[in-house]
Amino acid sequence: MNNSPTWIGKKLKDRYEITELLGQGGMSAVYLAYDPNLKREVAVKLIHAHLSTDPEFVRRFEAEAAAVARLSHPNIVDVYDFDHDGDTYFMVLEYLRGETLQQKLRRLNESDRRMSLEEVIGIQSQICEAVDYAHQMNVIHRDLKPANVMISPEGKAVLMDFGIVKIVGEQQHTATGTVLGTARYMSPEQIRGDSIDRRSDIYSLGVMLYEMLSGRPPFDAESAMTVMRMHLEEPIPDIRDTAPDVPEALLDILNKALAKYPDARYQTAGDLAADLRAVLAAYPTERSRILTGNGTLSGVAAPAQRESAPPKPAGPPPPSGGAAIPKDAAPPEKRRFSCALIGGLLLLLLLCVGGALFGVLAIRKNKAAGKVTVQIQPSTVRVGDEFQITVTIENPYNRPLQLDAVVVPLRFAMEGKAQSISPQPKGRSVEEGKVRLLYDTEIPPRGTYTINVQARAALPGDHVLPLGVEFGESYTETLIRILVQPPQGGNNLSPTSPAPHPAGNTPPAGPAGGLPTNAPLGKIPYEAVVQIIAEVDVDGRIEEGWSGSGTLLTPDGLILTNAHVALSDKYYHVEALKIALTTSQDKPPEPRYYAEVLQADEDLDIAVLRITTDLNGNPVDRASLNLPYAPLGNSDALNLGDPITILGYPGIGGETITLTRGEVSGFTAESGRGNRAFIKTSATIAGGNSGGLAANTRGELIGVPTQLGYGGDDQYVDCRILADTNRDGVIDEDDDCVPTGGFINALRPVNLAKPLIEAALRGEVNIAGGGESAPSPSEEMPASGEVLYQDDFSSPNSGWDEFEGDNGSTFYADGAYHIQVDTEKYYVWGNASQEFDDTIITVQAQPVKPVGDADFGVICRYRDTDNFYALEISEDGYYAIWKQENGEFVSIVEWSASDAIPTDGSPVTIQAACTGDTLILAVNDTVLAEAQDSAFSHGDIGLLAGTWDTGGVEIRFDNLTVYAP
Repeated sequence: MNNSPTWIGKKLKDRYEITELLGQGGMSAVYLAYDPNLKREVAVKLIHAHLSTDPEFVRRFEAEAAAVARLSHPNIVDVYDFDHDGDTYFMVLEYLRGETLQQKLRRLNESDRRMSLEEVIGIQSQICEAVDYAHQMNVIHRDLKPANVMISPEGKAVLMDFGIVKIVGEQQHTATGTVLGTARYMSPEQIRGDSIDRRSDIYSLGVMLYEMLSGRPPFDAESAMTVMRMHLEEPIPDIRDTAPDVPEALLDILNKALAKYPDARYQTAGDLAADLRAVLAAYPTERSRILTGNGTLSGVAAPAQRESAPPKPAGPPPPSGGAAIPKDAAPPEKRRFSCALIGGLLLLLLLCVGGALFGVLAIRKNKAAGKVTVQIQPSTVRVGDEFQITVTIENPYNRPLQLDAVVVPLRFAMEGKAQSISPQPKGRSVEEGKVRLLYDTEIPPRGTYTINVQARAALPGDHVLPLGVEFGESYTETLIRILVQPPQGGNNLSPTSPAPHPAGNTPPAGPAGGLPTNAPLGKIPYEAVVQIIAEVDVDGRIEEGWSGSGTLLTPDGLILTNAHVALSDKYYHVEALKIALTTSQDKPPEPRYYAEVLQADEDLDIAVLRITTDLNGNPVDRASLNLPYAPLGNSDALNLGDPITILGYPGIGGETITLTRGEVSGFTAESGRGNRAFIKTSATIAGGNSGGLAANTRGELIGVPTQLGYGGDDQYVDCRILADTNRDGVIDEDDDCVPTGGFINALRPVNLAKPLIEAALRGEVNIAGGGESAPSPSEEMPASGEVLYQDDFSSPNSGWDEFEGDNGSTFYADGAYHIQVDTEKYYVWGNASQEFDDTIITVQAQPVKPVGDADFGVICRYRDTDNFYALEISEDGYYAIWKQENGEFVSIVEWSASDAIPTDGSPVTIQAACTGDTLILAVNDTVLAEAQDSAFSHGDIGLLAGTWDTGGVEIRFDNLTVYAP
């Protein structure tokens, strides 16, 4: 049996009469069926046949059925039956009429509308109640998102799809470190693969609340990995930038629900629901809110917003989406509530009910709160060392802000008290390791107030504690973190001190030389980390192409890094490697030397460099360099759970060195390299740290962060389909592979690098890989058939879109069709108002007002602003194929460079074939890319242009012909 639509008209288990396919994904299909026994319509969810033989998937399906069946709540879908018909497993569910919350949000966005505050809180409260009940039954959903909530025509919200449910207290079938869920709605701890509890669901509820209020989730990007990083590292965007009429009372609720640390969140979904209802009681609402602004551009439907697109190598990425909306712009401002009305109603409410509002603590106390930032310098100290806590409070309002007190946690400080405080408070009190500093002052409008607290560390440990600020009737908390090491000579918790400058420890040259082993241990040698800048040939000019990190291995300048940091790639030839030394924790590195490659293995992604000259090209006396270095450790001695500290520079052009802590989370085997070819870590490692230092608690170098673990085209390290990267509502084989455990989740063990290091110490040179030229495309464009459509644009009445807006325009001029984009990060396009199936399109294009990095090309199978294919090239020699599908950007062919694309502004003939499921892009009869995609089969054609860093581009299109294949 199978689960194709041929089930329609048949009976399942001789009972359920299948009548209609409601929807399907990569894992299951849902049918409408009739149950003659109980005379009612039901929904039947069937596992696809190819998954029915997977015991783990069947177990999860059974777990979902069992979990939901034991839940009885008006806002949770009912499960009627679970069984199998032969090899086909199925679940019989309550049939719900209506639309999903995801569909509702999309529908509203299409008409520039938002849900009313009353509707948002009504739906969210129902979902919270359902989640709270599930939690009380020890069920954690783990995949809360709008696609899993059905809204009935009467406004009833019903929670569905417990497909990755966790039953608290049952045997754990999913290992810690595995990521399950949808990236846009996942909690930070879920992304890290940590053990989770009910508070992970509360974070997801916070994301949904944010999206219902603003029309978009707080974090979104074209890459699931980028979204995950945002959840882990970036603060929640101020929702007032996109939804300025959200009541202030909701801001604290959002911030609390979306706190990065579970302890700082709501502890139950019921508490969240109660606070939401209190907001509704205190504020008036509108039934709907319509976005206002410039509206739709004349002649073209409102374009989709440009979200971030895949980056071009060694260059900025072009944005991804429709015609004339900036990538980072907020939607036009919505109508604001009348302040006088709100104030009057609140006053009336207070007069009528008096102390009745006292019970809804979440509302009355968040009328005004400042923005609080906290810095601790230094953030890692030893027992007895002094440190300073700096609290900066910003008043974002145009009125004075009352500051009552600051509550500073000091249980780790000597005698639990501060040594000095500036400015002096009007009073202070100490209780349970906290000192409350009374200020009772006003911060002027748009002003700031800074408080410095100095103390001396006393209690060793990694302390994460809340610092509180009292604003009149509002109270906010900010988590602070300080690592207190034992006194000098004790065992370090996590080494952080600079590397030594040992004297007389330079290894002799030649085979007798050895690796330094007598460096004092117990310190993290951050000064041994260098930044490596690759200077490359760009059209005959030497420019800085990219940068990475490296670690000094010896006092005379031997450096360990990644091969991809040091070697030429298929597009750029490395002319020199500049070495910048780390001289301070909080300053950019200082370029001092040039280095050469002695050993490199591209398959290992390991390279060993040697400092050769100063920046003026003068040879250096390596024996007198006496540089700080990191002693080598033994990566085979690592065990699961061992602490690891990773140092490096955070990205291309990274300003200062960064430190990330994590643990050994696993090992990955590789043919010929044993069971420890990669060390997986729970740390979130920035891409620029590639090639940097991974140290154990003794300060020894035990691994090198490598982008081989990132999940690119060629290498995967425990990379699995674990997130809904294409945003179709299901996690299936159509989603991208997501590496678990971090963004560069893999380290190359230092033991694999030791043979290269030892060969470099002997002065041997061996470079495997690098400098390969890009392969020439061998494909040909399909043969052209009859001419379906032609336009030389000599007539301005040929039917192409013409419009003029603030950010761009399309127009006829000098016998051609022009597209002008005036603003950075915009796309503008025009369509021919035609309809084709399979086509081969040719058009001449030329930047008549070049800006250097603009892109332009052809659109095919255009259905609407949210659904079409685009095949593009750029002024600086790149090409890409992408699509807009249901309003979401999807990369089909990543931006790549080609010498076949002119970069001198000369005319070029663009050829695009959209035949069957095949998309082919060529220029001047040279095929650049070929890909397969079946999202669209027919539609209009179009021409488009886009900008990235610079606006003002104008592209001239001429002599367009559409052929049948």
